[in-house]
Amino acid sequence: MADCQQERWCLPRALIPEVAQEATNRYLDIYERIVGKPLATADETATGGNVANRLVSNLVKAGLMKDAWVNIVMGSPADKEHCQKIRSFFEGYEVFTQLRVCSAHKNGEEIGPMAEVWNRSIEPGVIIAVAGLSNGLGGALAANVNVPVISCPPWKDYAELAMNLNSSVIMPSGTPNLTVVRPDNAAQAALRALNTPRLRERLRQEIAATKAKLRAADAELKAL
Repeated sequence: MADCQQERWCLPRALIPEVAQEATNRYLDIYERIVGKPLATADETATGGNVANRLVSNLVKAGLMKDAWVNIVMGSPADKEHCQKIRSFFEGYEVFTQLRVCSAHKNGEEIGPMAEVWNRSIEPGVIIAVAGLSNGLGGALAANVNVPVISCPPWKDYAELAMNLNSSVIMPSGTPNLTVVRPDNAAQAALRALNTPRLRERLRQEIAATKAKLRAADAELKAL
């Protein structure tokens, strides 16, 4: 009997909605008394009522994190310059970027712990894989993460590009690795894959500005 009672007391209990709401109200009241102003909460419409979305929104508003991230993973430190070039195209977009080094062939066991962190992120993310010759990195990452993976192999000339390309675009099932050749396009593809309302609006404005610029050039030249 004692064992049954002890087990019953250990079972998790869920608060009924009325009690949960009252607890929420009290915590909000305590917060306002301490800091002198109401707790700023994310707009329910903007976050879809999702707790994780509200958490991200509030942390972003507080300046504690970005609303999206891109990790650029290189197979060798020798590819650092190529990775920094890709990274430069994210400047001004307010996206968190980070450079990492991991070789699919030489220390592939590190992919698992990295993937565990990325797979649990509450904000959207994209991984850009940078590996030449035999690109096992892009596929290994794509097979282990739940975010988009874009391979952007380094190359010095078209001969090297042609040699590297097959290993990036031909992947087995379950490894949805995408391949983009130009560093600027890899960054642009990543921004689109993040698919946040803020970035979509920014990209819409950039596309409209490009169209306006071309229309202006057309009007100027046809008048000659």
